[in-house]
Amino acid sequence: MAPRRQPATLQQQCVNHLACRLDHLCDQHAHAHTHAHLLAAAAHLDAVLPTALQAAIGEEVLVLTEARQVTPSPAHVRVLLLLRAQRLSASGSVVQSGVFEEGANGSHLEALTLLYGGCGGRAAHLYSFLHTAAALTTLVCTDFCDNTMIDIVARTCPRLHLLDLRGCYDVTDEGMVLLCGLQQGLRGSLEALGRGDVLRPTAPCCASLREIKLTMTKVTEAGVAIILLVLTDIHILRVPDVRMEKLFSFLQTLDHKDVQCNLREFHSREILNEFQLEVLVGLCPNLQYLQVSFTGTPDMDLARLRLLPRLQKLRRAKFADVNCDALEWFLREAGARLTHLFLYTYHTRFSQQKLSISRRHLQVLASHCPHLQALCLDGYILGEDADLPHRPPHHADLHYFRELTCLQVASMKLSEEDLQVFLAQSRDLRVLELVLHNPHVLHDRLLCDLLDAGVWTKLAKIRVLNSPLTSRALARLVAECPRLRELGCLYTWLVPKEHVAKFKHNVRTQNFDIEIY
Repeated sequence: MAPRRQPATLQQQCVNHLACRLDHLCDQHAHAHTHAHLLAAAAHLDAVLPTALQAAIGEEVLVLTEARQVTPSPAHVRVLLLLRAQRLSASGSVVQSGVFEEGANGSHLEALTLLYGGCGGRAAHLYSFLHTAAALTTLVCTDFCDNTMIDIVARTCPRLHLLDLRGCYDVTDEGMVLLCGLQQGLRGSLEALGRGDVLRPTAPCCASLREIKLTMTKVTEAGVAIILLVLTDIHILRVPDVRMEKLFSFLQTLDHKDVQCNLREFHSREILNEFQLEVLVGLCPNLQYLQVSFTGTPDMDLARLRLLPRLQKLRRAKFADVNCDALEWFLREAGARLTHLFLYTYHTRFSQQKLSISRRHLQVLASHCPHLQALCLDGYILGEDADLPHRPPHHADLHYFRELTCLQVASMKLSEEDLQVFLAQSRDLRVLELVLHNPHVLHDRLLCDLLDAGVWTKLAKIRVLNSPLTSRALARLVAECPRLRELGCLYTWLVPKEHVAKFKHNVRTQNFDIEIY
């Protein structure tokens, strides 16, 4: 039977009740963050409750706003600051309201999310506040950050662990220099690195900074070079849309071997050639997760894949547009080490020539990746193999995936036999997501066969789109998957709307802890 919601403790019930009352009060005075009722309520809680309990109430208030999928209002932000919440989210309009000014204190904040600053210099309203956020460990900005903010955070936040910038076009290469605390500027720093000098970061944040994610910023190869050659303690670097040609040419002129021996993840959507990959493998020999793009051409992709087995610690790979004949060689060489593999089309998604994956390739995956836990296939055409005879399910020569915990397949066609190869012996499967071009292959009989075989006892999430599953399958999933937490998309199944409504009612009345969508 699916898990049931556990009753909250008396303390948690009180926290939830107070959070609901505060949330309602904030809604009443959403744009009047200095309203006397708001300040009085926060002052009363401050007088009678310990700091930790106030922070817990603040966190629950933030959870309530997130559940409504809205950003907190100025009143919400003021209350969260007064309650010393450890996490905070704010939009540009809220910042412009002045709630972060007038002596606002962020010394208690550990995670700050800023959204949609837009134009007009709204970031300047945050400068004084950021000077107080010494405990910050996570900063996530979407279209809301500039180089001055980077400089302040670098000098103020000695515990910063994650810097995640998305769509922040006011952040440039100079911002990366400021992040490191280098005094000679971008040009001087690059010239010093070009001479072979070793530059040490001086900004307080660099001792703890481990993850840098830059998406759609003005940071170029120069800024990435500063990060790679100066911030040598980072573990994750995600720069999906930064061009890489000049970067690797510059690195090749230096003694770059093992400089980034601490880097565990490198993410880029760029197509890297043999020269660039060789430099990357030499620079970052201990990579555990690599995301790159390929050309889809067998010979070119094979030449590049031949470099990757040197990464002895590589466990997760995310390859875009890789040719599966070339990938087969890589899997035979290094597949035994892989635990996560993501194959998707990116540059070729809308081209006339589609990339294909055959059932022989799936068999190579199953046989040479015995420890594969997560597999994602997106956008490939499943082709027929002229040299691979048809073999019925459970044939002695058929290889099955056995250790999958997560399977995601999208924008592809699969047969029922293919699904059997993926699912029939994956007894640890927790997540199943299928968005197929032929969704009819997963039907009641196949699903019930899998349940009869007892392979879905650990299933926690199933998301299947446009499948002919019926109320019978739905009832069995709830009854026989004791860890089931998420179930969808029911309105695209062969389940009448009134049955879905009745099912949701039963979930509430029987107190099942299942999210339905």
